[in-house]
Order: sequence, then structure tokens, then C-alpha cells
Amino acid sequence: MCMDCKFYDVVRDNHGQLVAICLCRESENFLHEISVAFDNCDFGIVDDYGEEAEKGGE
Repeated sequence: MCMDCKFYDVVRDNHGQLVAICLCRESENFLHEISVAFDNCDFGIVDDYGEEAEKGGE
């Protein structure tokens, strides 16, 4: 899901609304508003930073 992808970011638009966008240049979704699913994206990489931090703390 895009919400777990490391290329997913949330920005504030000119109307003050939060918008989720894709930051992967190779993706057809690059700089487009995205939903919570990958929309057939082959470039999404799940951001596992949180899991690595938890494992390092053990």
C-alpha cells in the first residue's frame, strides 16, 4: 500500500489541504495524488525503517 511506501509523502497544497503524492520518478504516479493502494505500481518499496529501529533496540 502507498501509505507504507518510502516514496509516499504528504504535502499541504495552496488551499491548506493535505495531499498524498508519489515521489518515485519511475512511477506513472510521480507527483500525482495517490490513493492508499499502489494502483499497479511496480516501483513501490515498503519503508521498513520502523521495523529496523525496533530490532536494533532489542
